Amino acid sequence: MNYRWDDQLHLFKPERASEFTYSDGIEVEQRLLDAVTNAVDRSTFSPELVKSIADWPSEYHLSRRRHCLLRPLSIPSGSRVLELGCGCGAITRYLGEIGAQVMAVEGSLMRARIAAQRSRELPNVRVVVDDLLHFETDEQFDYVLLIGVLEYAARFSNSEDPFASYLQVVMRSLAPGGKLVVAIENQLGLKYLNGCTEDHVGTRFFGVQDLYTSDTARTFGRRELKSLLSSAGLPNTLFYYPFPDYKLPSVVLLEAALSDADFNAAEVIAHTQARDYNGSPYRSFDEALAVDVIHRNGLLGDLSNSFLVVATKDGEVMATPAELAFSWSADRIPELCTQTTFVRNGSGIEVHKQVLTASSAGEISLPGNVRIRHKTRGADYVQGSQILARLKKARARSGEVGAITEALRPWMAYLMLHAHRATTTSGSLPKLEDYRIAGKFLDCMPSNLLDAGGKLIAIDVEWDSDRDLPLGWIVTRGLIWSLMSGLPRASRFDLIEVATVMCRDYNLSVGGSDLQRWMELEAAFQTAVTGKLWKAADLRHLSGGMRSFSEAVEWLSAPETSQEQEQDEVSGLRSELAGRELQIHALNKRLASYEVELERGNAARDGLRREIAAIKSRRSGKLAARLSPQAWREQRQLKQDEKLASESGLFDGDWYLAHNPDVAANGQDPLTHYLQHGGLEGRDPGPDFDSQWYLDQNADVVARGMNPLIHYLRFGKKEGRRAKSSEKL
Repeated sequence: MNYRWDDQLHLFKPERASEFTYSDGIEVEQRLLDAVTNAVDRSTFSPELVKSIADWPSEYHLSRRRHCLLRPLSIPSGSRVLELGCGCGAITRYLGEIGAQVMAVEGSLMRARIAAQRSRELPNVRVVVDDLLHFETDEQFDYVLLIGVLEYAARFSNSEDPFASYLQVVMRSLAPGGKLVVAIENQLGLKYLNGCTEDHVGTRFFGVQDLYTSDTARTFGRRELKSLLSSAGLPNTLFYYPFPDYKLPSVVLLEAALSDADFNAAEVIAHTQARDYNGSPYRSFDEALAVDVIHRNGLLGDLSNSFLVVATKDGEVMATPAELAFSWSADRIPELCTQTTFVRNGSGIEVHKQVLTASSAGEISLPGNVRIRHKTRGADYVQGSQILARLKKARARSGEVGAITEALRPWMAYLMLHAHRATTTSGSLPKLEDYRIAGKFLDCMPSNLLDAGGKLIAIDVEWDSDRDLPLGWIVTRGLIWSLMSGLPRASRFDLIEVATVMCRDYNLSVGGSDLQRWMELEAAFQTAVTGKLWKAADLRHLSGGMRSFSEAVEWLSAPETSQEQEQDEVSGLRSELAGRELQIHALNKRLASYEVELERGNAARDGLRREIAAIKSRRSGKLAARLSPQAWREQRQLKQDEKLASESGLFDGDWYLAHNPDVAANGQDPLTHYLQHGGLEGRDPGPDFDSQWYLDQNADVVARGMNPLIHYLRFGKKEGRRAKSSEKL
């Protein structure tokens, strides 16, 4: 190797100067370097590193889920592995921990430093900083990894076919019988068809419409990718399908899972909601419902959001016999992280579950003398339909509370069948808090209860207790996590409302104070399991964060009102709120004086609070309707951009007006005009920035429709892009 060891940075550097400039930003990567350097535990399951996750880049580089991608490959200890484009070392660290002899190459010096620190104490890991095209070594490897790298091949190679050219260069490092491992997004991934922006350029339907240029990363559909690998000399391929994607996989399906008639792959991935990594919460449909139809029609592999492919020059690529799928719970404290494996065993399918670390969590103690045990148990696979799927379909059809509770009726009936009344309280109706249920039903959620041909069967029983538990807690946690999943209806759910309607069908009453207590118990449980502080307030918002495009359309089409009307409406709502608060105060006095009316008073108070919440919600919604979400975001963005441009020294208002007399003649504000129109028209903000040249040199900025000066100030300057041609400097 023509590299020298840098004892200070703990990595190898080339004799020649060469670096591939790709960055998440100087501030972000410095924060990552500090986190890894200062951590005592840098392992894959490090609790310290998880606490350093603060945004998407840090989540990508520090999440425990990253390494799960390679677990299905069962890479043997001692294997020689070349990882090209190792980033900040999340995969590198895992490879080192399983005993592989790792050479990790990264084009960015800063990222290579982070990767080197991450595996610093592992003697079987070497980190090299070098351009990925010019990297040279005489060694050959059993595995060569391109995890999130192939899509950038056009940046490595100037050939007419950069992808095939780069693959041929990479193949030189494969030992006889060696395997190339590629992880890449699917150009036709379901999430992109559902309105998610393309991961690399942040534009909706960018890949689907094939708008790639030589300056952008590009991805491929399954057939194109297979053909690309074959034409490069890698005709033998085996596809794996990570969900929601290869970046943070929680499920990986094997080819066999898609063709096994006794295995419902769609049910296994139903909970893996894809994310838009550029932040958009909007979707057209609930993917969990769509994947069932897609799977029945044999398209699940073609529409997978990303691929994990193993390819060889010679010899068929074989998966481990009988394995169908893998699933992980990795966002927990290390002692509770698990892997579930679905294995074909003769005429049946078995479910194997194992803890991913050597340690055991033992027993978890919660408030109220509640003790929980974690158990990893094997089971026979049961094919059926989740009760949760009924809920999602009811929500997609109408979203009415009555339809929701009707869909969940089999689950509630199942719980009531196994519950018993432990106490008796005064009042006209028995209370949900009077009932208890055996500890083995703690995990009986709508997602873990299957309708198998008319018979209800509980699956994935992972949590248990040696004592009876409050039935109300089981009902509350089941509602919380069920109503958070998937795509919610436009109007948000109220937990009290849903629980009240559901209990009414069983002649049970439930109060807001009871639900609050059970939410606090669930928050304590989640805190113990995840190692992250949860509060009951975190569980009140019954939404996973996604919103329907139809909701956005309704907002955008709402009629505008005048400022005077808006002020009148605000005054009216404030008066109404004040009146409601007085009513609550009066009711509270009655409650203190008349203990006999306690239950009725609680119900009335809860009702009024719901009304206040609804009024506030309507107020918020009406304000948002008057200033649509898009307009509000644009207005906020404009103010931020104005501040950034003004403070940069690159915008000169007098200069801009002098060089653009049409703007001056119309009496327009020069900064506003430049940000909204002038920049993309190629007009310069001042003598030191060339807008048209910057747009001509940076096609990704044009594709995003972003003002060139703002892009330069936010991203381009950090990435080493120039403000104007060197000839004009």
